[in-house]
Amino acid sequence: IQYYAIYANASVPVLKDKLVAQLGGRDAYNSSYHAPVTPSVNILYTPISKFQFRASYTQGFRAPALKEMYLSFVDAQHNLKGNPDLKAEKSDNYQLSGSYQAWEQGRNYLQFIVTGYYNNVYNGIVLVNIDPTNPNSVNYQYRNFDHMENAIGNFQADGQLNNFHFQAGYAYTYTLGRTGIFSAYGASEVTATLQYTFRKPALNVNLMYKYNGPRPMITPDITGAPLFDGHAAGYQICDGSIEKKFFNNRLQIIAGGKN
Repeated sequence: IQYYAIYANASVPVLKDKLVAQLGGRDAYNSSYHAPVTPSVNILYTPISKFQFRASYTQGFRAPALKEMYLSFVDAQHNLKGNPDLKAEKSDNYQLSGSYQAWEQGRNYLQFIVTGYYNNVYNGIVLVNIDPTNPNSVNYQYRNFDHMENAIGNFQADGQLNNFHFQAGYAYTYTLGRTGIFSAYGASEVTATLQYTFRKPALNVNLMYKYNGPRPMITPDITGAPLFDGHAAGYQICDGSIEKKFFNNRLQIIAGGKN
């Protein structure tokens, strides 16, 4: 598959340093899929130094990747198969966010960010469990989901105090239902990242935690089309690592563990 693309944008100050608009466009050629011209619009509004508001609209297009079409990955824990009949994914994506710099002193700071998304996706490319009756199934295949709309709300706190840096966030995704196909559902996600730097031995200690709430699981109907009629339980992951650099940062060694 041959794939070529060109992208250009222009930044236009509207109200001096307070309101800036950025207009963009992307044109592509794909030897297997017709790729349309996709526009984007981004707006940044800074009424005062502590507040920033952003809004954007982008039109999306994604042709299936080679691995999604042709890869077969089979071992004791995977039976993943490509699908050469996949359609290209198209979408309309909207985003609105605001950030507040609550405190800043030298390199130390605390900021809060609230973001909202709305996505309208056609022919979304998803992994589907093709053996839903088996709770331990490893049989998956890429399929197209005809139409999906969701709205996402995200709250994030980000800060640094001397050698300590943290990020914590909560996101809620609400997927709109489709009459006769699947019901609306919501899913939560909690994330936290902690990092501490020991300056004398030049060590970085990192800890990452994530909780994914319960949600429907994608399974196929009798025609092979994806449906949200399964169930995936909530789960947690936690990764920890220690990082050390040597020889003026030319060599980096990381040791860690994950659950």
